Amino acid sequence: MFSTPISPVDKITIGLYGLEGKVLTAVGELSKFFADEAGNIMQIANKFTKARRDYKSNLQLDEEQEVPSLKIVVSVLLIPNWEQGSNYENSTVERRSFIRKFQEKLGPLIGVEDFYEMSYAQEKGYLQGLSSRGSCADMIKSHAIIANSDIRHLQMDSNTKIPSFKTFYAATFSALAPSSGVMLMLNAGAYGTGYVAAMNKVVFTFPRSKFAAHLKTVHLKYCQEHAHELGEEKTKRNSIYSQVFAKALCDLGITVKHEKTITRQDQQPITVTTFNMANIADKALTGTFGITSLMITAVNQSWQPNMEDLNENDPYKILQTNYKDFSILVGDAFFDLAAFKTTLKKYTEPFNIQAPSDETENMLYQSLLAISSNRLERSAIKQYVLELNQRLAADAVNEIITQQNAHDIITVVANIIPKTARGQELTRELFRCPINELPQYLLKDFSENFDLKLTEKEKYLSELKSDPETYRFNN
Repeated sequence: MFSTPISPVDKITIGLYGLEGKVLTAVGELSKFFADEAGNIMQIANKFTKARRDYKSNLQLDEEQEVPSLKIVVSVLLIPNWEQGSNYENSTVERRSFIRKFQEKLGPLIGVEDFYEMSYAQEKGYLQGLSSRGSCADMIKSHAIIANSDIRHLQMDSNTKIPSFKTFYAATFSALAPSSGVMLMLNAGAYGTGYVAAMNKVVFTFPRSKFAAHLKTVHLKYCQEHAHELGEEKTKRNSIYSQVFAKALCDLGITVKHEKTITRQDQQPITVTTFNMANIADKALTGTFGITSLMITAVNQSWQPNMEDLNENDPYKILQTNYKDFSILVGDAFFDLAAFKTTLKKYTEPFNIQAPSDETENMLYQSLLAISSNRLERSAIKQYVLELNQRLAADAVNEIITQQNAHDIITVVANIIPKTARGQELTRELFRCPINELPQYLLKDFSENFDLKLTEKEKYLSELKSDPETYRFNN
């Protein structure tokens, strides 16, 4: 049974945070990061606006019917430099200057709000001394869900990869709300090791969402009770996700609480409690995890080596620094290195913590496949590797990197695919070779691309000598 929600306005909230002293340049202009983010957000706004316009034009509405307007807001938190004695009260001038500049960059159709000013009293208390970037980001997300519980609302990260905004809009803002249940849609994927996580990167709530109401209770209670804590609670832990968002999901049966004891190398046991194992095996929650098939998850994880500890010619460092933003177009989405690694994890990870036995693990994996865009994501993995190979060949021909650098990077990329049973299966499916032969396969593909690019360049140089006004070499 479904009912049509009454919502005069639909809203999208995109959360961002920045560090005091690093959001503006010395001359008062936006930093490169925020200037780039502004361009990305404007693209998102334009695509959602077009999706709404197309949806509206395809409807045959009565005179009294109307599609709700779409409001897009960026909620920004400027984190004070606590170590230098700054706080939210004495950093007001820079915060306001930054928000004014950011608003000018985005234009009048996208709103910018100061999250600190918009936050509840309990949140303001918890924000004092908070430098954990994960918790800062999740404070914005949880607040957006809570504060917009009376309308159709989408909370999303600015780097969300949406292959089809038209399909996404149809499944969310133009969909009828369920007449019962948690009134929530989110995505599930591989984030940690050994389990499927329920993520807060993209969360859609219908009016009167049971989840939003419960999240408000859990969130404000936690903020109030832990406002005066110091140490790792405020500097390292991501408690607003694990103790608030994931707990609210767990209370409603959307995630499953799990405890596992692991042993470190020094043999000292540590008990790890996890709240965010997505309950995707429950068929009744298939709709709740409906965002999974509408997006490609990209997570910038912190497990990779510290770039400063690697020398300039280290292939991993070259890949992470020079090709981090290299992307291919998958529908409307830019599929980059973060998306490549996260998607790989999804299709190669053994979820043996959440489902210890082979039988239950396979059932869990099949449940994940059932809510995912398998063909699109697997195809994107292959396309990304092959097009990166072409880019490396072009850069080697143009002496941006050496051929040896390119060979080493290709080996690094090949080895990102884990040698698990699913990793071996995926390699055979996509590249028609065993996983241990993948580096050789890609090096052969690189050599062919290199020879082709070199021939094109030599031809261009020859033609340029004879007619320099006519020919332009283009990689």
